[in-house]
Amino acid sequence: MGKKGYMGKILRVDLTAGSTEVEELSDELARKFVGANGLAIHTLYRELRPGIDPLGKENKMVFAAGPLVGTILPFISRTYVAAKSPLTGLFADATAGGFWAPELKYAGYDAVVIEGVSDRPVYLWINDGKAEIREAGHIWGKKTGEAQEVIHREVGQRRAQSVCIGPAGENLVRYAGILAGVHAAARCGLGAVMGSKRLKAITVKGSQDVEVADMEGLKEWLERNPYARFPGSGLDKGYSSRGTVMLPELFQNFGLWGTDNWRRETYDESGEGLFHSTWLKGEVKRNSCFACIATCPGVYRVPDGPYKATVTEGPEYETVYALGSMCLNPDMRAVAKMDRMCDDYGLDTISTGVTLAFAMECVEKGIITRDQLHGLDLRFGNVEAMVQTIEKIALREGIGDLLAEGTRIAARKLDRGAEYFAINTKGLEHPGHSTRGTKGMGLGFAVGTRGAHHHDGRDFEYAPNPLIDYDGDRERARGKGVMQGIITRWTAAADCMGFCHFAEKLYGNRLQQEHVDMLNLVTGLGFTLDELIGVGERVYTLERLFQVREGIDRSKDRLPERFFREAIPGGPHKGAIMTREELDLMLDEFYESHGWDRRGIPTPERLKELGLDGY
Repeated sequence: MGKKGYMGKILRVDLTAGSTEVEELSDELARKFVGANGLAIHTLYRELRPGIDPLGKENKMVFAAGPLVGTILPFISRTYVAAKSPLTGLFADATAGGFWAPELKYAGYDAVVIEGVSDRPVYLWINDGKAEIREAGHIWGKKTGEAQEVIHREVGQRRAQSVCIGPAGENLVRYAGILAGVHAAARCGLGAVMGSKRLKAITVKGSQDVEVADMEGLKEWLERNPYARFPGSGLDKGYSSRGTVMLPELFQNFGLWGTDNWRRETYDESGEGLFHSTWLKGEVKRNSCFACIATCPGVYRVPDGPYKATVTEGPEYETVYALGSMCLNPDMRAVAKMDRMCDDYGLDTISTGVTLAFAMECVEKGIITRDQLHGLDLRFGNVEAMVQTIEKIALREGIGDLLAEGTRIAARKLDRGAEYFAINTKGLEHPGHSTRGTKGMGLGFAVGTRGAHHHDGRDFEYAPNPLIDYDGDRERARGKGVMQGIITRWTAAADCMGFCHFAEKLYGNRLQQEHVDMLNLVTGLGFTLDELIGVGERVYTLERLFQVREGIDRSKDRLPERFFREAIPGGPHKGAIMTREELDLMLDEFYESHGWDRRGIPTPERLKELGLDGY
């Protein structure tokens, strides 16, 4: 292959047959979909039959790295995982930072495709191009960290990197995540898909180089751009020194902090226990992902109390929201304990916390009865009950078996009006960004290909942003559809290249020449800005086609009823509510920006323009 930045190979693993084979990554595919997420949706759209069981043998998984991963570029190390989701029943992808994706490329591959189901627990060992399926019965049931340690001892490579599931994935919890070292590709239940295939882990180690088309040009570009612009930037002084755990206080001040299962968007003074300033004394050190100059992840040790000496990387903002304010738990020490539990068991902290808040409100309303709880006092603010319930979810014991299904399925099983209290869109539980106070974010959740995910339509409404012609009016609906159209092209293309979305703190949240420069210096493929924007639109549209094939259209691009019926009761955005007219207006704008019809279906004309008419 003439292109650089790629290893040029895809490893395909058939767990049913116990076999592996290697495919070439064609120039045409690299040009059309770039890599990572683009490669994943191309593969899964063509190879998955509509309507298959996400936990059945027909589902496939793609683990991938983008072409910029493994180079000297900072902010670009994401590991991509994709499959049909057991939580949403739709195409889903999740990403993790860390070191796995660069190591996959050093081992000789751009992607690994997993097919079939093993008849016993196994793990996959990829060592400098050689792939071996190994027995994993002795680590089945172990938590994520312990399992990775055992594997690394067995392969004799202390510096090997693993993606791994915990007991939650093995027990098919529908929001089980995948741990890449200590970083989580948490959302949409892809850990359960891995568990359904009896695949405990994929461990990689390699010594190959990622060739760069213009190394001297890349070094010069680094000096002029990220190295010059990072010092003193918001990414440096904000995320790098404090991490996302600084955000609860900020969102509280905005009056946009999901609280009490979204009955409120401000916490009372007891919520200050979740602020970074109260947590700072527990910080042990700051970490970085591969080749990154930022130090976003913080490692914390609980200094006192019943969870004293618990050590965890994080918790991130979303975890503090889901396991803190949503459940009226004001104790950061307990959040840290539960964050660590979720990582050990392999659970998505957002879905876990939102599901706990749902259950607490159902208990409050008498929908979940005392008999179902078997003595568990699952009320808002009861931290010990939360800790016990998380373990029951991971092991599918007692009430945990119901809650392991996620809020949508659990609500259907409970019936009696429970669906109103289930805060999800398309089955995916909402992250900690306001639907009523930031209308563009609400639209992002409604149309998100994964459901309510803050990394499709991004959060951008907290300050004016001339790059996307945004004046700072958070509650206004008009124009937000067009802005989300711009942002989704950036997020889709970024996910193909391997970007961490925090890079938008330097390069902005729309595709620009800097992104093209990076791609061309590494690959030598000579992309234009229009061409890269077209890649973002092509990938996002193909994800939509996958969802349409599974029954998604405008009628499914909806939001939880609570946000239409209940206004924010207090704080700076008191009275804000989402109306159906506002959502319809934004949907029309968004569909038009992507060339879809009013039903939310991509038109044949736009598919032809994007080179998707054969799909």
